[in-house]
Amino acid sequence: MPGRYDKLADPPPSFDELYFLLICASPTQRQRMEDPDTTETLRRKAVRNLLTLARRAVANANEVEPRPPEGYSRDRAMPLELRNFLEEAALRIFLADDPFAELGRFLGQLPRGRGRPVADNERRDELIAADVAELVHHGMTIDAACTAVEKEAPVGFERVREIYLARRHDLAVRAELGLRLLFPAKGDKSAWAAAVMAREGK
Repeated sequence: MPGRYDKLADPPPSFDELYFLLICASPTQRQRMEDPDTTETLRRKAVRNLLTLARRAVANANEVEPRPPEGYSRDRAMPLELRNFLEEAALRIFLADDPFAELGRFLGQLPRGRGRPVADNERRDELIAADVAELVHHGMTIDAACTAVEKEAPVGFERVREIYLARRHDLAVRAELGLRLLFPAKGDKSAWAAAVMAREGK
């Protein structure tokens, strides 16, 4: 059973998402400059999903109905927009001074030793900050709340405290806390906060 802060597996991509994925896979320079970590994470995820859709289309090439006038063709099985995107990416890779490095950049592969990219922890950190904020809202001190959250989080006390102090005023964290306070599951608390405060004797 996944832990509270574990990164959940993403659902398989759908062709209904194709245009959204193509946009995410080709971010503008402004997007890269304003939020480089999140933009790169979304780009890398979109590329991975587009490749999954391309493989699926090629695998099902002989199932296209009605039969194309020119006959079945694996290279034309995928939507034109997707094929154009991959063809342009292939040209950039093969014409680069270092094709292997360009391929790694396109796929979003990190150099060895860098670990998971920062933006991959975005939702985890939002949840940690919201958890601490909820406990503080219900009367715990910041240190006591951080200690309680640390028992379930994959990071230590100092990192929990650091995340909370850095993120507590973020819109996403405030929205998460607001939803919990608006729709409490037990008394005036979420079920999670009630269980934690009962465990801590608060």
